[in-house]
Amino acid sequence: TQKSKLPPEYKYTYGYLIIILRFFTITGKHATLKMLMLTVLVSMLKSFFIIMGMFLLILFYAFAGVIMFGCVKYGENLGRHANFATAMKAVETLFRIVTGEDWNKIMHDCM
Repeated sequence: TQKSKLPPEYKYTYGYLIIILRFFTITGKHATLKMLMLTVLVSMLKSFFIIMGMFLLILFYAFAGVIMFGCVKYGENLGRHANFATAMKAVETLFRIVTGEDWNKIMHDCM
């Protein structure tokens, strides 16, 4: 018997890859499964562009927040974890605001 030179995790990866490829060959032969897979693929692509558009909108507002509120003195809720000092912190703060976590208190600290 000859031992395989591949580590076990690569064997599992190749097995999963074969199962996934086999699934796609089966769906290509059946019309309804093919239509279902195409519908899922098209909806994922359209959702991707919507999500990227929303991210670009938040990024634009983050840059505007850095310009307008980058030097605001910290308050009760505008502090080390939620501020507009850098673009990354501004994106995090805007995400907190969009999800509704104390957005009105952050607004009062920025006023």
